[in-house]
Amino acid sequence: DGAPGAHTTPVLIDDLRVHGWLQRFPDISVDAGSMHAIWWDSRNDACYSPARPLGNCANKSTVAS
Repeated sequence: DGAPGAHTTPVLIDDLRVHGWLQRFPDISVDAGSMHAIWWDSRNDACYSPARPLGNCANKSTVAS
């Protein structure tokens, strides 16, 4: 509710169990009452494989991830 000292039930920002994509390099910044969370994931990686870096295809081409 935003009241000082108030707590809310924790929730996942992006639930990995829903989509199963790989997520890496999380970062959270909190300043002046605002929180920003970022991460790199494979949701748009057409060539995803756990054996290769994000955005790298088996034919050695690269795609946006």
